[in-house]
Amino acid sequence: MQQIKKNIKAQLDLGVAYSHGFGVRQDDKQALYWYRKAAEQGNAEAQYNLGLMYEEGQGVSENRKSCQKSGTRRPVIMDYKMVAMTTDS
Repeated sequence: MQQIKKNIKAQLDLGVAYSHGFGVRQDDKQALYWYRKAAEQGNAEAQYNLGLMYEEGQGVSENRKSCQKSGTRRPVIMDYKMVAMTTDS
């Protein structure tokens, strides 16, 4: 179990590195990929960062305005707050 948690943390760290260009070329699509990998395994910080990227339209094809027009945009920040209250990561 400890090894899995380390892998999730490494995935989160890669997302942060790509998001901000720490030690690598800044790349929103790579950041999104690594945040999603960690988020799918329940990491609340990765879920939050992923939500922020969707909120700002970073690394995704549809931006916030187009999602709002279609009526499919979910309040991802609120989702994070709910997850953070119920998850210990």
